[in-house]
Amino acid sequence: MKTSSLVLVLAGLVALAACDRHDQVLPFVTAGDVVAAGNVAADGVATLDGVATTDAAGDVPAGADGVTDLPAEWGDVLPDPASDPATDPAPDPAPDPGPEAAAWEVAGDPGHAEGTCPQPVVAVAPGTEVVPLTVISLSGDASLPATGAIQSFHWTLEQPPQNKFNLAPDESAPDPTHPENVAGEYTYCLDVCDEQACSNDAKCQTAACRKVSVIPNTAIYVELTWDTPGDLAPFDQGANAGSDMDLHFTHPFATGPDIDGDGKPDGWFDIPYDCFWFNPHPDWESMNPKALDDPDMKRDDTDGWGPEIVSLDGPVSGRVYRIGVHYWDDHAWGFSYARVRVLIWGQLVL
Repeated sequence: MKTSSLVLVLAGLVALAACDRHDQVLPFVTAGDVVAAGNVAADGVATLDGVATTDAAGDVPAGADGVTDLPAEWGDVLPDPASDPATDPAPDPAPDPGPEAAAWEVAGDPGHAEGTCPQPVVAVAPGTEVVPLTVISLSGDASLPATGAIQSFHWTLEQPPQNKFNLAPDESAPDPTHPENVAGEYTYCLDVCDEQACSNDAKCQTAACRKVSVIPNTAIYVELTWDTPGDLAPFDQGANAGSDMDLHFTHPFATGPDIDGDGKPDGWFDIPYDCFWFNPHPDWESMNPKALDDPDMKRDDTDGWGPEIVSLDGPVSGRVYRIGVHYWDDHAWGFSYARVRVLIWGQLVL
């Protein structure tokens, strides 16, 4: 059986510093190349050449170098060359059932409260396995008191460190929402109090939790987040509330200006062959409007920490897609550390 593999060539992710002038060329770092072709070597192992090593926190220090092996069992993660997404039309999407039809999944016992302890019940919609950029609706309305009525709610949240978003309106609301903007695992726990006791009291310990998995469903998913040590309020939002980095995803036809001064075009900022905030939905391949061979910038972030997300449903066999990060404006917050993750059909490969 022919096994496809993914090859990533990484130039390195480093701390970037920017100034406030947009008429000056700011630092640009090549995050990597994605080759939509290739076979696993005879020894059964595909290799990611030149992948920068990471420290314990998962960040890539400046100047790091190394090689990471891609397990052979990650084969078949890219389309077979015999199937060309440029000509294979996409199936018609299923109609949106609307919020009324959203499936609520429940943790806790909605039937009864035992003894003198209230019983929290956690319901989540649209489900416990969703794609990035989903806004999760939580509900504690089905929680049961042991005495009187439920008097208060308190939610706690565990989320990937790159998802800098809080519950809205706050953690004391009975039915908050939460944006799950990056891939990973999220856990929501609920404590409630009635007129006599709370579910997290030592005698009760009846808190209820629900886990949600956020998994991309596209062939290539690229996610940029960043840390800015000088920004001490990562959860705030608004104009100039944080630094601004930009994710770039280029087609092999991209030429663009010679930013690094080596006498050769770099490809970045090419229109139409660089997908970034100014060119978020380029037309790269087939003229078929139902084809899945064009990238899509799903999220741009201008006020700090990200994420910025680009996805491609149908990479064309043989194409080499390049990934880059540009520090557009630090908004006086200083240097930042960029972090890029690449998932192929939901599997983390970088």
